[in-house]
Amino acid sequence: MTQTATHAKHFTANEAFHRDTMCGVLFQNHGIKTNLEYKVQKRSHPDNTETGYIDICKDTKTHLLIVELECVQLQYLSMKTRNVLGRVEKLIKMSVKEVLVLKFGSNDNYRKGITINNWIDKEVLDQLYAYGLNPEMNSEAHGKSFRAYAVVLVGVQKVLLAEAELS
Repeated sequence: MTQTATHAKHFTANEAFHRDTMCGVLFQNHGIKTNLEYKVQKRSHPDNTETGYIDICKDTKTHLLIVELECVQLQYLSMKTRNVLGRVEKLIKMSVKEVLVLKFGSNDNYRKGITINNWIDKEVLDQLYAYGLNPEMNSEAHGKSFRAYAVVLVGVQKVLLAEAELS
């Protein structure tokens, strides 16, 4: 199934919109329980716990799959063209390597000046590691295969996928 963004609002949609759309497309099997915004304790190290929410948690008899979905809106990227459609056209022509070295612009309050690649490695995957250290997500205790993925949508035109190595 292929879905193409056809309206300017798709390029500025928030993470919840994309999460719900992806969940509907990827997990249409209603026989398998899927949790959106699954509340869990994050553990960045054994003494530090805080509450977090896994965007998508898919639990079957043999597998536990968690997906952290992040959305990078085009207006927060440092690109020469300011026009949204111009940015879309430029992004479509970019390779994955070129997308990964794009930097966040000065209008992004949290990621200013860092590349998409560094942000994924240092923040997005770290968040998945923190979820994976949680006893509730411990696949060995439940006898299940455990997988954790980060899905990053860049301007709706590029989808980046990174698997977290939690073993």
